[in-house]
Amino acid sequence: MVQLRPIVLKLGGSVITDKTVPFKIRDEVIAEIAVEISKVGRSDLVIVHGGGSVGHYLANKLNILGVKDPRPLDASYILLEMDKLTARIASHLVEKGVPALTVPTHAVSKAGEDGSVEIDESVVRLALSLGYTPLMKGDVILGKKRPVDIVSGDKLASRLALSLGAERLVMCMDQDGIIGPDSKLLVRVKLSEPYDQLLWPSEEGRMDVTGGLGAKLKELEPVVRAGTPVAFLSPLRANRLLNALSGKPFRGTEVVW
Repeated sequence: MVQLRPIVLKLGGSVITDKTVPFKIRDEVIAEIAVEISKVGRSDLVIVHGGGSVGHYLANKLNILGVKDPRPLDASYILLEMDKLTARIASHLVEKGVPALTVPTHAVSKAGEDGSVEIDESVVRLALSLGYTPLMKGDVILGKKRPVDIVSGDKLASRLALSLGAERLVMCMDQDGIIGPDSKLLVRVKLSEPYDQLLWPSEEGRMDVTGGLGAKLKELEPVVRAGTPVAFLSPLRANRLLNALSGKPFRGTEVVW
């Protein structure tokens, strides 16, 4: 089997949904992203998306992490609605000529006794080798310690970037990148230095059960330490995603060790 060094692309929930309105999916944005992905013309791409106003809203409403024994029916409802979101994204990708293949995260992952996440990437590797574009999501997963747990899209994207030896990891959000204390874009962030002082625009009115920017950066530490380039950018601005996926200069934040 040919060894590929794919690009891992994380589509944040704030990009593909309006996180202030439950279940509001931004189809027009997803369609534009699909066009830029299609223009890149690379088959070695793995896409991960977040839950946004679908997954985060339901996890909060059903308190899936706050109860000792979540009801299987509640978990099933979240899985169902997240699968619908994934299907919407896949539909836009396929319409634009991208051979998206959905790989249900809950079917290839589980939470260990110590809270770690075990992911079987063999299906992803096989799909890549056959020319497909695997599409996964932050998801509810079954666990040994707790009946159900949640693996964030950030954790999933970081783990895949490491295990697949990704060429780069591109993190898409609804801001130009990481914003500094002066409210200006930080072009470069070093995770080997303290970064808790970084200012992130207010998340008031949004739903997030996976920790926000601090959790994202923490998940990325082993990725950038391994030398994999990581970028934060907004795909809402024309050609920024296209340029980043094509290895061209783009406006955003480079994250390094």
